[in-house]
Amino acid sequence: MCSGLFAPDGRTAVLEQAIGREPGETLPVALKPDSDVAVRTGAAGALVAWLPLTGALLLAAVVIGGGLRWQRTAWSLAAVSLTALGVTFALAM
Repeated sequence: MCSGLFAPDGRTAVLEQAIGREPGETLPVALKPDSDVAVRTGAAGALVAWLPLTGALLLAAVVIGGGLRWQRTAWSLAAVSLTALGVTFALAM
């Protein structure tokens, strides 16, 4: 977790992240209503929000490849999902 001053109103905001950031780094965030919990905004925030979907697509690739026997479709879906997961961790975390 990291915390810092939220500039518009001077409150302390807490950003819950699995991977640490550099001390003093400024991140674009928005506060959840009625709390001090911050969420990322912009492209990084959108990628983090889509993280559960990319994991589900990766699991669906196994079902499509094994159950439906559509190997090319499954490999394509797995490649897209792994690319999205990699981009998410490279940009957002």
